[in-house]
Formats: sequence, structure tokens, C-alpha cells
Amino acid sequence: MKKKLLYISLLIIILYFITYIHSETKREYYNLSSIFLNQRTSYFQNIKLRKIQISNIPDNNFIKSINLKDNNQNQIKRIPILMYHEIKIPEESSYGERYTVSPSMFKKQLKIMYKNNYIPISIEEFLNDNLNSVPSGKKPFIITFDNATSGQFHFIKQNNNLKIDPNCAIGILNKFENKYPDFKAKATFFIDFINSKGLFQLPFQQDQYWPKKLSFLKKSKYNIYCHTCFHNFISKVKRKTVLNNIRLYNYLIKTNNQYKILAYPYGDIPDNDKKINVIKKYFDFAFGAFSNKYGHKSYRIHSKKFIKYNIPRIEINNNLKNIKKYILK
Repeated sequence: MKKKLLYISLLIIILYFITYIHSETKREYYNLSSIFLNQRTSYFQNIKLRKIQISNIPDNNFIKSINLKDNNQNQIKRIPILMYHEIKIPEESSYGERYTVSPSMFKKQLKIMYKNNYIPISIEEFLNDNLNSVPSGKKPFIITFDNATSGQFHFIKQNNNLKIDPNCAIGILNKFENKYPDFKAKATFFIDFINSKGLFQLPFQQDQYWPKKLSFLKKSKYNIYCHTCFHNFISKVKRKTVLNNIRLYNYLIKTNNQYKILAYPYGDIPDNDKKINVIKKYFDFAFGAFSNKYGHKSYRIHSKKFIKYNIPRIEINNNLKNIKKYILK
């Protein structure tokens, strides 16, 4: 009897064990099936996603145009920076023949630059090495004006309303952009507070309109930067005079420009370290009035040949000589 009970107990244990193994195997099978199905679903979802992504890839022409623009920007190594003074009929100018460009010649100079695929960029675009506004096949250049003369920015009255004189620099630039929309009228004015006779005068020489002009420039695509207050030769005055010139300018002019930039009066670079340190303390960059040791065009900011405190400019006179000689050759 005991043996019989023992056999029955063993049989029950074996049956229970077989049932347990079967259930675990079944559970594992379902787990594996579920994993497989999930992987299969994920696999086909990935294929579908890849098809969607492939369908969104731009066509070859679009990719080519992007590459062309990138290549165009990479090919541009140097940028010409034009330096103007007075824009006026020479007979009416107090700045002399060398520094005066007639309105008709200024228009001619803009046209020849445009015909040779040059379009203006701002100084901030240049210093940020941002040429995104330059389309493929075009080349950048920069327009600058020194001394804040009346021919650069002049108001006239028409029917008791103030209007920008169409024969001043800003008037000509605005009209040129209207005629050629891809030629954006971007320019920089390096201003001081002295006239051609060496006397104190507000910039652009219409003192009663100076607040209005300053407000216009701050809101416009044009930039204003420092040409010192009294336009002294930096190498011929004391360090304290240089310092006072800069401090007074900063007191008279408040801007929200990204950078602090100086154009040396007369292109006169500091003659000693003390004066150079003053410039470096108050300014991020400084522009000369002539070529530097690397030539008349400036290298781009990432180049080892870019000189931060002696960025070259090309003096423009009442002819096409320097444009043809230093830019279009």
C-alpha cells in the first residue's frame, strides 16, 4: 500500500512538472512571437519613414544651387572697401578736387560696379564673415563715407515737406536700389564734428536737422561709426588728446551697433604703443585710408592676413581710375 501511494505521488509530481514546463514554453513562445512582431512592425515603419525622408530630399538642381553658393562664398578671398568723402559738384565743394566726387560720377561708379557683378554688403556682415546676402555669381564690396559732409546726407524742402536730396549720396543710393533691387543700398558713415574749415559743426552740416538725420540713420540700413570728434592726426597729437577725442565722440553719439569701429582721420595710424592701446581699449576694429602691407583689398576676417586695426580702403576720386586699377583689373 505504501509503495502504491509512493508511485501515485511520484506520478502527480511528474505530471505537475510536465504541465509547468509546457506552460513556460508556451509563455516564452508568445514572448518571442511578440518581440518578433514588434521588430517586424518597427522594421517596416523604418522603411516607410525612409521612403518619406527620401521623398523630401530636394532635387539635384536645388542641391547644386546650394553648393554653388557655398563655393561662391569660399572663392571670395578679398573684399574691396571704397572710401568716399564729399558727393557734390566740384565747383561747389569746399573739400577740394581730390576728395569730391560729383553726383553724376558717383552714379557712374555704382553702375560700373553693378555691371561687374558687385553688390554692397554692410560692415557688420563683413566683420561677421556673413556673405549670405551675396547670390551666386555676385561679389561683395563695401561703401564707406568719411567726414559726414553735406553732400552725403542732405535734406531739401518740397511743398513744406522735408525730403532727402536726390543728388546726395543717400538719395542716389536709394534710387539705385529702386532701379536695381538686388543692389541693396548699404553704406557706412564715419562721422566727426568738424567741417572743412576746421570749425566745430554737427555732422552733415545742416545743424537744425541733425537730430532728425541721426534718428533716420539709426533706423535705416545705413550705419554710423567713429571718425573721432575733431579729426586730428593721431600721430601728431598727444595720447590724452586722442583719448579725449574718442570720449567726446562717445558722449555725443550713442548707437546700438554690434561693434565699436574707428576710421583713422587722414588714415593716420597711431605712432606708439600707448596710443595703439587707447584704440584697442575703445574699438574692436579700425579702418585705414590706404592699402596695408597685403594690398588695397581687405582679406576676410578668418584669414591670417586680416589686420584688425589697419583694415585697408580704396580712396575714390572723381573718376573711374582707382575702381579700374584696384577692383576691376
